[in-house]
Amino acid sequence: MITRSIAFCLAMLGLGVLLLLVNGRERAEDAKAPERTPSLRGAFALVRIPRYRALLIAGGALSLATASDAFVFLALQEKLDLGTSLFPLLFVGSAGTYMALAVPMGRLADRVGRGRVLLAGYGLLLGVYLVLLAPMAGWLTLAAVLGLLGSYYAATDGVLMALGSAIVPDEVRGSGLALLGTMTSLARLIASGACGAVGVVWGLNAAFACFGVALVAAAALTAVAFVRSPETA
Repeated sequence: MITRSIAFCLAMLGLGVLLLLVNGRERAEDAKAPERTPSLRGAFALVRIPRYRALLIAGGALSLATASDAFVFLALQEKLDLGTSLFPLLFVGSAGTYMALAVPMGRLADRVGRGRVLLAGYGLLLGVYLVLLAPMAGWLTLAAVLGLLGSYYAATDGVLMALGSAIVPDEVRGSGLALLGTMTSLARLIASGACGAVGVVWGLNAAFACFGVALVAAAALTAVAFVRSPETA
C-alpha cells in the first residue's frame, strides 16, 4: 500500500509539471516546416546507411540477450526468500540507482565514447546474471543485483538513443530513433518469452546461464560492428 501511494504521488507530481510548466503551443520563431513529410518508407530507407544498420543489429542482438526485470526480481525473491510485500521495493531500488547514475554515465559516454559505455553497461547486466547464478545468498546479493541492474540501465538506455541521434540525418531523426526503439523493444519481447519458456522447463538458473552466454556473443558481435563502423563508438 505504501509503495502504491508513493507511486501515485510521483505520478501526480509529474502530471502537474506537464500541465503547469510545459507549454505545448509555443513555436520557435525560426521553426519551419520539414522539407519532406516523414513516412514509413523513409524510416526503413535508413537501413541502407551502414552505421545505422550496424547499430540496429547491435541493439537488437543485445536486447535478445536481456532478461526482463520481472524474471530477475523473481529469481532474487526465490534466492533470498523475500516476502511478497517486499517485491515492489525491488523495482524502487534499481530505479533509484538508475536515477542517481544516469547523468554521470551520460557524461562518461561523452568523454570516453558512447559505444564503450554501452558495452560496459551490458557487462554490468552480465554481472547481474552471474550474481544470481552464484551460490551465495544474503543482503549483499540483494545490493549487488539492484546496484548492477540500475547501473546497467543508466549506461545503456539514453546512450543507445544518443548513438542513434548522432547517426540519423536531422530531417528523419524521429523516424530513425523510433525504428531503433521498435527493434530493441521487439527483441526484448522475444527475449522475455524465451526466458519464461526456459525458466518453466529447466528453471531460472538455466535461463540466466543461457542468457549469459547469449549476452557474451551479442557483445562480441556489437564490438565487431562498432570496429567496422567507428563513428558509432
